[in-house]
Amino acid sequence: KKCLGTDNRPPPPFSNSQSIFTFFGSFVSVAIVAGISYVLVQNFGGHYLMMMPPFGAFVALQFGLTQAPAAQPRSCLIGQFLSISIAMGVASIPGMVIWVRQALATALSIAVMARCGVLHPPAGAAALVFASGDFGIVHAMLLLFGNVVAIVLGALLNNLSEKRQYPTYIAMGLNPRSMVEYLKR
Repeated sequence: KKCLGTDNRPPPPFSNSQSIFTFFGSFVSVAIVAGISYVLVQNFGGHYLMMMPPFGAFVALQFGLTQAPAAQPRSCLIGQFLSISIAMGVASIPGMVIWVRQALATALSIAVMARCGVLHPPAGAAALVFASGDFGIVHAMLLLFGNVVAIVLGALLNNLSEKRQYPTYIAMGLNPRSMVEYLKR
């Protein structure tokens, strides 16, 4: 019975002007980060990518769901850090086949992000990518740097519109004592 849903209605579609604004913000953000990534690849080789599939999902959140907790800088940066760390740890386990590594890293990352209150769907995708074992610490730093650039661009571009605000909160919650107390709950 639950699978049939409820009587809730889906959110209304964006207006034409908001859709155009969403296109503009998404295009500019992806173009700038892709341009930086292109320069890095041209100057340092193909292994230095900032542009990874999870980035497109993040930009969709930033410009399509600006109010969503998953779109906020806290969820993005902490969620990505946790997921990439978990995925790289799982990828280092010897003898584990790739599909098990990918499933384990993704599921574990999602569970840890949910427990920490920083669920960020693109970070789940990053866990899947990093669990392949083809990416290292440099790639992690580049992906996090790309996210910082995107957050700055998202704040600048979204706030040009009187109908948008991004971010809605910035608190990072990095106090180690409060994190330990939170996790004990």
